[in-house]
Amino acid sequence: MLTRKTLLQNKIESVYGVAPAMLPADSLLISNLDISVDPTQLERDVYRDTLSAFGTRVGKKIMTCSFDVELKGLGVLPTLAAPIEQDAVLRACGLVASDHGDGVEYTPTSDEALQDSVSLKFNLDGQQYLMRGCYGNVSANLVAGAFGVLSFNFTGLYTTPTDVAQIQPVYVNDTEPPIVENLSFLLDSYAGIAETLMFDLGNEVSERPDLNSPEGLLALRITNRNMTGSVDPEMVAIATKDFWTIFEESTKKEISCTVGATLGNIFDITIPAIQLTNIGLGDRNGIRVYALEYLATGDDDEIALKAR
Repeated sequence: MLTRKTLLQNKIESVYGVAPAMLPADSLLISNLDISVDPTQLERDVYRDTLSAFGTRVGKKIMTCSFDVELKGLGVLPTLAAPIEQDAVLRACGLVASDHGDGVEYTPTSDEALQDSVSLKFNLDGQQYLMRGCYGNVSANLVAGAFGVLSFNFTGLYTTPTDVAQIQPVYVNDTEPPIVENLSFLLDSYAGIAETLMFDLGNEVSERPDLNSPEGLLALRITNRNMTGSVDPEMVAIATKDFWTIFEESTKKEISCTVGATLGNIFDITIPAIQLTNIGLGDRNGIRVYALEYLATGDDDEIALKAR
């Protein structure tokens, strides 16, 4: 079976843990896929007249996966009815979508009723892996001169793998992702010369044990969020930009940037209240740089990712 022949279909669940019918148009282009099963081994650790193992029984089974998705738009202005192709996986990371008339914005929510679960159906050259009831986390790595990438990690309910012939996928569009360039990047209104901007939403996905559910597991849910990130601007005179005082006083500052320049393929990223948690010193091609680490604070507004 060939690694390149890997497909993903994804769709928001209307009933938790029940995989909805998926169409070829529910396909999503991904890379760097990893799928694993996390089983609970139930051991019978009883005393016997031998040192040999008595055997185990596989109990509760959880599936996890990780993959990368290009940061790219539709080529036309997205709406809630016709969102970007990453919509389902973003919403399953505890983000809610809102239409502002000039694009769709994704922001965090702590309201469980607003947190959508997703089913993920992977086909690995004819072998199907279905994950139901998935919640996850998203991070982004923006590197100057490269394509933007969203990295996802999901935890879901286990389904026995089966042999299923691959569908002919239908991808929403063939728009190329914008290059990370001319971002209008600002940190505290300062246009630092940086190569990499990273953020990690920091979701924690927890199990919900239940005596009345199969395998003793009712569901999964997002139980915590701790958004962090980093950026690496060139060192300048402290009189020009004093990151040290911002760090020492834990002052909250804003990060903003815009990826893309063509309508239908633009992403505005705003992180309105970060606190610097550490300042490292580094080198980039013979130039001194800061390695700034930050914590994003707020009230369900740590980040706004707007597609337009």
